Amino acid sequence: MGPSPNTVVIVSEARRQLCVLGATVVVEQGRLITLRARDAQVLTVLALRHPRAVATGAVVEAIWPLGGPGTARQSVQNSVAHLRRLFGAEAIGTGPDGYRLGPGWELDTERFDADAARAASAARRGDHATARAFARRALALVHGDAYHDLTDESMVTAERVRWHHRRLDTEDAHAVAVLSLGDLPAAVAEAAALAEAEPLREIRHLLLALALYRSGQRREGLLALRAGADALRDVAGLDPRAGVHLLEAMILSDDPALVTSEPAALFAEALAAPPLAAHATTDDVFVGRAAELATIRALLDAAFDGGTLTIEIRGPDGSGKSALAQRAGVQATIDGWRVAAAACSVVPTRPLEPLGALVRQLIDHDAAAGEQVDPALLGDLAELWPGSAPGAARGDPAEAVVAYLTDHARRFPTVLVV
Repeated sequence: MGPSPNTVVIVSEARRQLCVLGATVVVEQGRLITLRARDAQVLTVLALRHPRAVATGAVVEAIWPLGGPGTARQSVQNSVAHLRRLFGAEAIGTGPDGYRLGPGWELDTERFDADAARAASAARRGDHATARAFARRALALVHGDAYHDLTDESMVTAERVRWHHRRLDTEDAHAVAVLSLGDLPAAVAEAAALAEAEPLREIRHLLLALALYRSGQRREGLLALRAGADALRDVAGLDPRAGVHLLEAMILSDDPALVTSEPAALFAEALAAPPLAAHATTDDVFVGRAAELATIRALLDAAFDGGTLTIEIRGPDGSGKSALAQRAGVQATIDGWRVAAAACSVVPTRPLEPLGALVRQLIDHDAAAGEQVDPALLGDLAELWPGSAPGAARGDPAEAVVAYLTDHARRFPTVLVV
């Protein structure tokens, strides 16, 4: 995250730096130079068009977009002369096409681009410490809105918006690097601040959800995804991408990829998916199924303090049964249930494998909560783990599943989604 507004951070030993990512300032040999307002505006226009030349009339138009006084051209020429007295005759060049910045200037915009590019390159190599360092250095250059000294007009506004998004992208890259390095408290704090600052950027909610999940806060991770989806619908009238619901399903099923995969790869997959259309798994787009979701929730509420029930969702293929089950599982997690989810095995010779997946998720939750699991029971369940050989268990796996689930349900309200 960058420094506070109106703070100028010097990160280069260049002889003369021109900083326009905020209020325009010049730093020469480490010393901050005080500029007159008109001089700062002229330098800002030249930086905006750098390395191209800018005609005097174009400088006037950028400073006075609604039309300047009759002395506007003379005012620009006087500023150019004053800047040359301050920084040398070569500081601003003059040619047939107008004025341009001379040699010896280092622009913070160029430095930002270079550092952001280095951060991206390091991230692609998996060097997240270097990526974090260069992203942080780029963000330290930003001390306000780009080209702050110029008033809004089409060219300035477009560049200001472009630099705003460059900053947001680099903030996201920094947060991804922090999460990739495994600094989970810092990752959660940074992602939460970023999501609050820009609630319509989906990647920020994905970042927060994954950081929370890796911190052992599964329910809070699902809530972060829900908050992001609600912000998109309520503020922008947009549907979240299908990939957001993919991450939601991965959290619900405790997909190992959430821990073993690089965060950037998970986010790339999620954000590559198109916005969700009418089949989205959100309450307001379940055609004719919102009432069923409410019924499931009411049944679970009634059973929360004790009791056992089975809820069967029926319907033809493509009617949204899986989506409804997933949404019910997400809501149950948010409501305080221990939820495990699995799909039926595609291998007919391993019919109990889904039960193994369910039990494994619950055992992982127990371990995260400091709960001890009987080693003998784990041995009896061994045949159900993916990749195990038939006959690996010491006892009957089916009986072990029943014994474990019964014990778990006595200790925690439990929902199994199959």
